[in-house]
Amino acid sequence: MFNLQIERLRKLPQRMDDTWQAAIFRMPMWIQDDDGRPARPWTALCVSTRTGMVGLAEPRLSSERTPKLVLDSVKGLATGEQGGYRPGRLEVRQAEVAGELRPILADIGVEVVEMPELQALDDARQGMTKHFMNGRDDPAALLVHGVTVTHLRGFAEAAKEFHEAAPWRHLSDEDLIEVVSPLPGAGLELSTVMGAAGRQFGLAFFDSRQLYNRMFEVDDPGPDIAKRGVWSFTFEPMVDLPIGDADAWEDHGLAVASDDAYPFLARLGPGTKVSRPTPKQWVFVEGLLRALARSTEPEMDCGRWSKTVPTISGEAEYILTLPALLEPIAPDASQRRSGMPDRRALERSFVDIGRAMEGMQFASVHHLDKNFTGKPVAHRAGRTPLERAQDLAYDAVEARGRRQLQLVRKALEISRDCADAYVLLAERTSDIKEARDLYAQGVAAGERALGAQALRDDVGHFWGMLETRPYMRARLGLAYCCERLEQLAEAAAHYDDMLRLNPNDNQGVRFRLAHCLSRGNDLDRLEAVLRAHDEESAQWQFLWAFWAFRKHGDCDESRKRLSAAHARNRHVRKYLLGNALLPDDQPNSYRFGDDSEAVIVASEMMQLWENTPDALSWLDANTRLRTRKRQRRKS
Repeated sequence: MFNLQIERLRKLPQRMDDTWQAAIFRMPMWIQDDDGRPARPWTALCVSTRTGMVGLAEPRLSSERTPKLVLDSVKGLATGEQGGYRPGRLEVRQAEVAGELRPILADIGVEVVEMPELQALDDARQGMTKHFMNGRDDPAALLVHGVTVTHLRGFAEAAKEFHEAAPWRHLSDEDLIEVVSPLPGAGLELSTVMGAAGRQFGLAFFDSRQLYNRMFEVDDPGPDIAKRGVWSFTFEPMVDLPIGDADAWEDHGLAVASDDAYPFLARLGPGTKVSRPTPKQWVFVEGLLRALARSTEPEMDCGRWSKTVPTISGEAEYILTLPALLEPIAPDASQRRSGMPDRRALERSFVDIGRAMEGMQFASVHHLDKNFTGKPVAHRAGRTPLERAQDLAYDAVEARGRRQLQLVRKALEISRDCADAYVLLAERTSDIKEARDLYAQGVAAGERALGAQALRDDVGHFWGMLETRPYMRARLGLAYCCERLEQLAEAAAHYDDMLRLNPNDNQGVRFRLAHCLSRGNDLDRLEAVLRAHDEESAQWQFLWAFWAFRKHGDCDESRKRLSAAHARNRHVRKYLLGNALLPDDQPNSYRFGDDSEAVIVASEMMQLWENTPDALSWLDANTRLRTRKRQRRKS
C-alpha cells in the first residue's frame, strides 16, 4: 500500500547528512466529530534536524495510528518547497511504527531508528501548540518530575466521587475548611467548596485566613489573588484542559464525571504563571476530595470531624474543621456575609425599637427623640414562637455559610410560620425548582402568620408594616422563580397582586411585571402597566420604546420613545447592540445616566430586544441617525 509514496521518494536525491524525526500525535486543536462532540484530529509530524523544515500528514479523525500517517508526513517534507530530497536517517518514537517502516524505507536507503527522545520534533510540536493555543498552553500534569499516570488515575477517580457527591449542596464558598491533618503545606490546608451558585464547581484554596477574609472585605479580590497565586481545583470541559492533560485522560481512560466535568488542579499565579502539583500534592488532594465526598451534614455541623479514605499511597486519616462553627455564634466582622448591607438588618433595629417602646408613655416627639436617637437599642428576645424564630432569621441574615443554615433550621424548629426562614433557604440554593418550592412554603407560612383578617384589611399598606415583609419577600421570590421557569402567567398574577397589596411598590415589582408581560407579548396589559407607573428612569423608558416598536414598528411614536430612552442613559445601546460586553457580575449600586445603570438595564432587556424581529436593526439605524445629526450640528 506504500508503493506509490515509496516510488516518489526513490526518484528524489538523497542527503545522507540529514536526519528527520517523525511521530504520530493528536493535533493541538479541537473540532467537532460527526456526533457534534469535541475531538482532536490525528496527524503525523516530520521535521528536519538540519533545516528545521516540517511536513505534516493530512489530519483525520480516525484514532487508528497507522505508519501511513508517518509516511505521509515524510512525503510532505520531501516534496515541499524547501524539500526536494530524502534523508539518510529517520528517527521515530513509536516502536510499532519503526518496526513496520524499517524494511519499507530500507529499500530506498533510509535507515529507520526508534528513539525515545526527539528534541527537534518536540520543539516543532511545541511551536505548533503555541500557534493553535493562541500563544500558550498550560503545562501538562505528567511533565512534573515523579508524577505518573497512577497519580492521575487516583485523582481522577476521587474527583468523580467528589462531583457525584455534590458537596456544594451542603457547603458554600462562605464555609472555610481547614485540614488539621495531614499537613501538605504549599497553601493547600485552607479551602472552600465552589458550586453553591451553580456556576463553577470545585475547591478554592487559600494561603491564609487573611486572604480568605479578604474575599469578603473588597468588591474584587481578584488582584490580591493574582498577585499571590493560589491553588484551584475545578471541573472543566475537556477542550479547556491543557493539551497534555487531555491526552492523558484519553490515552489512559481516566475517570470523568461528565463531558463538562474533567478535573483540573493547578496553582494559578503569581500573574499568568501556572504550576502543576508534585506527586505528594496529587495524593493529598485525592484524599481530600474523597474525605469531603464522604462527609455527612451531621459531621459537618460538629465543626470538626475525621474521615479515613483510600489513596494511591494507602489509607489516610483526614481531620477537617469548619472554624466558623467552632467560634461563638454571634457573627463578628469576619463572619458576616459579603456584599451590600441587607435591608433585613435594618428591620431588626426597628423591631428592637418597637419592643423597647412597648408600655412606654411619651409626652412628645422630643421625648421620643431623647430616648432613641443616636443611642443603641438593647435587643429584647421575642415572646412568641414566631418572634423568636424571626430573631434567629435576622441572626441568619448576618451569618454566612453553614452557620446561617444552622440558624435557619433552628428557627423552623421553633416556628414553621417563619416565612423569612424559607426565604433564606431558597436564597442558598442554585436549583430554581427547589427555590420555587421553598418560596412557596414561605408564602404559605406568611399567610398563616398574618392571618386572613390582615390579608383582607391591610391591603394597600403592605410593606409599611414590618410583619408583612417576610411574606412579601417570599411572594417576590416565588414570582421571580415562576418567571425564570417560563411560567409567565403565574408570575404576572403574583406581581399584580403584590401591587394591589402594596401600591407604593417598595420592592420594584412593577419592573418585573413589565418584563414578564413583555416576554409574554401581552402588549395591551404592558401598556396599561407602563401608563399606571409612568416614570423617567432609563429602564422604564427603554420598556416604552420596546413596547412602541413591538406594537407599531418604526413610526414617529416609537422613534420618540427611543429618543427619550437614549436621553435617560446613552450607554444602554452599546450593550444591546453588542458594541460592549456585559460584565459577568452586575454592579451592587448605580447612578442614573451612568454606565453602571446601563449594565443593569441592558442585562434585563437584552433577551427582549434580541427576540423581537428587526428590533436591534431598528435600534442600530436610529443610533446611527442620531450620530449623524449630532455631527452635523457640531459642524
